This record gives sequence, C-alpha cells and structure tokens, in this order.
Amino acid sequence: MFQVVGVSPEVIESGLKLVRITNWWHAVASDKDLQRHLHCTRTSDAVKKAEAKLKELSRWRNNWAHGGDDEVSLTITELMEAVEFVDLFSKALDRAVTKQIQTRQL
Repeated sequence: MFQVVGVSPEVIESGLKLVRITNWWHAVASDKDLQRHLHCTRTSDAVKKAEAKLKELSRWRNNWAHGGDDEVSLTITELMEAVEFVDLFSKALDRAVTKQIQTRQL
C-alpha cells in the first residue's frame, strides 16, 4: 500500500512510478490553461514553475501539519491562486495519466 504524504514533485513522481506512469511532466506542463496560470508559454518553463509551486504547497502543508520556524499565513488571493493551480494541475495530470493508460497494450 502506498500512502501519499505530501504534494511535492518527488512524492507525485514516486507514486506514479509505482503504477508505471512515467514521462508525464511534459504532457502536464504543455497544458495551455496551466501555462496561462503560470504566466509562461514554454513547456520547460511551465515544468520549473509547476515544480516550484508544488514545493511551496508542500512547505505550507508541512508547516501547518507539523509547525515550523516560519508561520505561514495566506491572503484570500494567495489561497484562491493556490486552489486554481491545484485544479489546473490535477486536471492536466489526469489527462496525461489517462492517455498513458489508454495507449498501453494490456
């Protein structure tokens, strides 16, 4: 059994590897809605920005769950931007994973 313990890029990557989903970053980062949200047009830039955002969300989660040196408090705008990012990222990831599953020969 695999337990998700965060939202860092490494956690997502290792979880997907367990079910043999690989090379998904390019497909996710090429999503135009996600790129627009991240204010970039190149897939390589979107990968970097999405990874950074996931690491930031992971830090927030860890700080709120376990405490930390820095108190994390958000404005409503920051919260709504984070929610929009998670929504767009998860939809792009779902499409990428679904495509890989559908193209497999079982």
